[in-house]
Amino acid sequence: MFRYYFHGVLVDSFFELGLPEYQGKVAPKSHLSILKETASMVQLGSPFWESPFLYADGKPQASLYRHGGDPLLYLPEVGFFCFRGNEIDVHPEEDAYIAPFLLGRVFALWLQLGGTHVLHGSCVAMDGEQAFGILGDSGAGKSTLGAALVASGKRLVTDDLIPLEFEHNQVRIQPGIPFSRMWPDTGKHFHLDFDTFEKVHPLAEKRKITEHAEQRRFTQGSRVLGGLLILERGKPDCEIDQVRLRGARALMELVRLSYRPGPVQALGLQGRVLKILAKTVELIPVYRLRYPTGMDRLNEVVSTLQAASIKQQAT
Repeated sequence: MFRYYFHGVLVDSFFELGLPEYQGKVAPKSHLSILKETASMVQLGSPFWESPFLYADGKPQASLYRHGGDPLLYLPEVGFFCFRGNEIDVHPEEDAYIAPFLLGRVFALWLQLGGTHVLHGSCVAMDGEQAFGILGDSGAGKSTLGAALVASGKRLVTDDLIPLEFEHNQVRIQPGIPFSRMWPDTGKHFHLDFDTFEKVHPLAEKRKITEHAEQRRFTQGSRVLGGLLILERGKPDCEIDQVRLRGARALMELVRLSYRPGPVQALGLQGRVLKILAKTVELIPVYRLRYPTGMDRLNEVVSTLQAASIKQQAT
């Protein structure tokens, strides 16, 4: 068994996940066992949810079943993942490369089943104890802006998943998986040796930017969430515009930008999610950040966010 620690969870895994192993320096908040299931899968019947996104052969990219009362996620050509409390039983497909799925959508669904809601984005530590979450639609530039902030001296708290943890009327973000994922256009701008980094998946162009590639990229401890930024790319000559969203508008944006909301809704968790996100909106300011497309003005965007962070901590 391999032992890892990320997002406040001590993970014992049958599968090697490509991460540094747990050194026992921090006390975990919860525990998860990822085990390999060797028994043959029985007939599962019809799924109660299927992803609207399809592969070229017309198959859904994900499906949910019930297996003995427990939710079971099926990912074609990857495997079956059965959720049993603090255990995930994995029945992998032959020769499947499952690590990125375990670290992403499978782990996120396990958190959500346990009552921790997950937003889809990155979280960057600014100054002091505060961090800002970076959210946005695909192509909005989450990875690019995150990389620019790290290049300016900031540190990543987490990439891809932002699990929301409440503590004393604050939202605290635990350190996540210690690598970030970058597409070639962003990666080559910030890292001349980008092509030497390991691919996230053998068939994908995204690569894993690790702590060893650029020292001190990641925080060691948790951070208080000071704000959430929803990115919106404008034309190259547009003004940088940061506007606070309030009430129902902010709430609906966080619902929309949650991590893979389809399975959460299918499992009947939406009521709990709305309560969590309503509390988040009460405690944390949510902003829409409109900024210019391209790399030329990224330093200007970073300076704007730095000023906003200082102002936020002063109030």
